[in-house]
Amino acid sequence: NHIRLKLFWLVQLFLAVAQAQDIFGIGEYEEGPCGRWKPGDVDLRSFDLIREFHLDRLEANSRHVYSIEGTNSYQTAYRLENEANLTMRSIDAFPRGLPHQFSLECTYRTEREPVSSWHLFEVANEHHDSQLAITMNPGRQTLEIGLPGLEGELQIVEYHHSALFDQRWHKIMLGVTEDYLNLWVDCQPVKDVDGNLNAPLEPRGRFDIANGFVSISRYAETTVSEPESPIVDLQWMVMNCDPTRPARGTCDELPVY
Repeated sequence: NHIRLKLFWLVQLFLAVAQAQDIFGIGEYEEGPCGRWKPGDVDLRSFDLIREFHLDRLEANSRHVYSIEGTNSYQTAYRLENEANLTMRSIDAFPRGLPHQFSLECTYRTEREPVSSWHLFEVANEHHDSQLAITMNPGRQTLEIGLPGLEGELQIVEYHHSALFDQRWHKIMLGVTEDYLNLWVDCQPVKDVDGNLNAPLEPRGRFDIANGFVSISRYAETTVSEPESPIVDLQWMVMNCDPTRPARGTCDELPVY
């Protein structure tokens, strides 16, 4: 009887843990790049994408990437010309995969308005299908966020924000949780085209990035093998494992227009 009682409580404990993992999203993604985390953790992993792309080294070897003064005299930015090629294998940038929940911050400026839609940031699989895309659409004056659904299709959250296309410095901060997406532009929260600050997301599967590619500043109509970039000044692009981080962000580095 004692052994049966002990087994009973072990089973109950196992079921309780399994239920907690299901409710809180714990366990399934612990083996990814973030492991367990709590909002506000200061030591969560970050991915400095400018460093990952070695823009300082690329500048020395390319006529199409060079350093300029950033948002102030203390900041360095990089100008990407049309022929700049900022595409690399996803496994080199994210060897343990993409975080399922994350934030992304980017400070950028367009030298002149691009002629067509372009990816500020995109991760694609080996078939060149987008898995994560932050796309600027100058024709519609919209910012579009693409994330994978359970069946591999891309779900799009759209934001209308014409100021993003005015050739001034802007800071985009994006927070992606299990269930919703937040956007801040210049530290101000932005509603999606349906009026949501917490834009709801359909259930999502894992990012399929095996043998895939990561691109920064690429026209959507071009391929990763033959990319073309709009003329963009890029000062900062960081992905972090904490999706709540942008809510605590600042924009002190931005000029006051």
